[in-house]
Order: sequence, then C-alpha cells, then structure tokens
Amino acid sequence: MRIISAFLLLLLIAIFLGKFHAEPKASTAAETKSASERAAAREIKQGLRSAAAAKIEVNDYRWGQYSYGLSSAYFTLFNANVFPVKDIVIRCEYVSRSGTLLNRYESTIFVAVPAKGLLEVNDLKMGFVNDQAYSSGCDVVDFDVAATRAPAPMKR
Repeated sequence: MRIISAFLLLLLIAIFLGKFHAEPKASTAAETKSASERAAAREIKQGLRSAAAAKIEVNDYRWGQYSYGLSSAYFTLFNANVFPVKDIVIRCEYVSRSGTLLNRYESTIFVAVPAKGLLEVNDLKMGFVNDQAYSSGCDVVDFDVAATRAPAPMKR
C-alpha cells in the first residue's frame, strides 16, 4: 500500500510540474533571418580565413628522419598577407612509396611573422614517423592575426 501511495504521489507531482513547464516559443521570421545572416557571416569569415591561410606559404621544405623514427622539418614561411600573423599551425603528412598516408602531425609555431615577411624554421620536431615514409609535405592550416606593434617588455 505504501508503494502504491508513493507512486501516486510522484505521479501527481509530475503532472503538476508538467502543467507549469514552459513550452519553447516558435521562432519568428526576424529571428530566423538574423540566425541565417549570422550563419552566412560565419561562412564568409571562414572563407576569408582560409584564403588568408593560403597566403602563408611553406617554402624550401626538407625533412629528416632520425634515430628511433623521430622526424624534424626545416622550411621557410612566407606571409604574403598585408597583416602580421602568429601562432601558425602547420600540418605535415608523410606518405609511402605507394601513396598511402602513413602519418599526419600538427605543430604550432609560436612566433609572429610580419606582413610580407619571412620566418626560417629549423628542426621543428614532428614526432615519430613510420620507417616506410617516402615523402612528406606541410601546409598551414590555422593562424592568429598578430598585433601590429610589439608588446611592451616585461618588468622584473
């Protein structure tokens, strides 16, 4: 009997709370329009960002495989944009003689590159690489826009 009365009490509470539960309101045309405008703005921004990332070129790329399968990359970055960039994310892929993708690594270079400027990168550690790696290539996949002036020196 106690179990049944406890169940009925819980059922009444659930019904009572259900009556006061707010239904989500239907979105208006203005809200839908602004949401679609926001989505379009995000898409345009992403497209511009991809175009800017394509203007950060990886030149004179070389790689070496060392003891225990560790790999290092050597290259020069050229920022063809009209603004400085920093925190550049590089993705390198290693493939076999047959063209099979063996490894993919990403690494961030925490240095600012001025507009129309160069940055020489030496011995960027890219992790362990399959010993069947035959060739490799790197691309810029992300970056941040750097400040146009240098930060103030830190006080000690």
